[in-house]
Amino acid sequence: MYSRLLLVAAPAIFLLSASAPAQESPPTFNNEVVRILQARCQACHRPGEHAPFSLITYRDAYDKRDDLRDAIRGRVMPPWKPVPGFGDFLEPRRLPDAELRTLVAWVEAGAPEGDAAKLPPPLVFPTGWRLGTPDHILEMPEPYTVAARASDVYRCFVIPTSFPEDRWVTKAEWAPG
Repeated sequence: MYSRLLLVAAPAIFLLSASAPAQESPPTFNNEVVRILQARCQACHRPGEHAPFSLITYRDAYDKRDDLRDAIRGRVMPPWKPVPGFGDFLEPRRLPDAELRTLVAWVEAGAPEGDAAKLPPPLVFPTGWRLGTPDHILEMPEPYTVAARASDVYRCFVIPTSFPEDRWVTKAEWAPG
């Protein structure tokens, strides 16, 4: 009796295991996630820039994983205001669906760090002004602080100048601080 049960059970177990879908390992910070953050987020989300927190290191991203997931699911980040279907833009700043799914899967898998050997080198960002040495630097008369959990805030400010007459602006860059 035992041998008959074994003869029936063994092939059944083999067939079930052969037809089961292979489990994909979840994305990890060191392999997939950091590459997306480097390409899409770190220009702003790094020390000294205008984003409210850094996404440079694993600890940075891990600590903000829920905020990251919510912001990308809601298409709040990366910021891109044009509504789809009303014109095509060259190089839109929208996160591709595949990258969005990867980031969400990483958070939902517990935000694993992964193999340190797969971590790419950190990006090196230029220091100073990106558009070259400015002709003039204007400063806000008083600081403006955005709340840590604020949604995308757009404000207009009147910044006084010392110009005796109107001038044309061909380039503008702003620096936080």
